[in-house]
Amino acid sequence: MRERAEQGYTSATEFANQLVVHTGMSFRAAHKTVGEMVRTAIQRGAVPLQEQFSEWEINNNFEIGLSNVDPQSIARKADFGGGPGVHSFERTLVKQKKVWNEKLSYVHDQLSFWKTAKKTLDRRVKSLINID
Repeated sequence: MRERAEQGYTSATEFANQLVVHTGMSFRAAHKTVGEMVRTAIQRGAVPLQEQFSEWEINNNFEIGLSNVDPQSIARKADFGGGPGVHSFERTLVKQKKVWNEKLSYVHDQLSFWKTAKKTLDRRVKSLINID
């Protein structure tokens, strides 16, 4: 899986994010720039994006630090702030299960209450109209 991520374009979005953060480039411009890098990489026969990123840094005399955009670093960073990382997901899942169970318990309590209320109502109506 890691090999596929390294050979693919997993890091493209993160590089665009890094462009925004480190260069002040607009979000749209950064993603357009990275899209052009991906297109160029494909046209060159699927050149690894790391090479495209390095070229961009050299051509623009700007260093972002490519260690931030490898798949492992991206996965680690995704674990903070509610990102899709494993630990973040697990923490969120535990919280959501607790909320779900509380709501489920509330629904069961309500159903029980309404069932009891219906029985009471039926019994009182019967007593008022003298039905046995």
